[in-house]
Amino acid sequence: MRNSYPVLITDAFVLHTRGTGEASRNITMLTRSNGLVLVYARSIRKEGAKMRGTTLPYGRVSVSVVRGKHNILKDARVVDTLAMIWSNEAKYTAFVCFLRYVRTVIPVVEFRDDAPFAIAEMVVFFLKKTQPIHAEHVSLVGQVMLLGALGYSTAYQITRAQFEYLLASATSSAEICNEFRQHLQHALRYQ
Repeated sequence: MRNSYPVLITDAFVLHTRGTGEASRNITMLTRSNGLVLVYARSIRKEGAKMRGTTLPYGRVSVSVVRGKHNILKDARVVDTLAMIWSNEAKYTAFVCFLRYVRTVIPVVEFRDDAPFAIAEMVVFFLKKTQPIHAEHVSLVGQVMLLGALGYSTAYQITRAQFEYLLASATSSAEICNEFRQHLQHALRYQ
């Protein structure tokens, strides 16, 4: 009797992709249930491949991954095109900045904490809702929330209601915005 590998079915944000071989790709994803996961997508870059356009960087997808020594992508479909974010340069830049920050501060080890994914969802929600001139503030508040959730900074353990309040404060006060930036720099220095 053969041992079967467990299958992970979850939502994810695609953080980074890198081509490998002739038509395959390595993908880094922030998943809801397992944190940062590295996935190998075999033959995904071939013309006519079923999942070719589903795993573009900075997209939101639902994936099925066979867990093993190397995680292998079996299926992926787009959950949200994030068109409201992608169509605005300021919002897109803020979102990309946030996701790159996620990739920087979260180690690629399996952990069962859905807080980073929930924070990424909140950032998407507020980026869709806010004015483009406040997109940088949404990203900044999201980064500070992420630090609190990961334990880098105990100063900010933030709920969704507090996120709205901090966002309103950050957009109206340059002093609060600078305080957030200092927390981020301090946390990155000691990471």
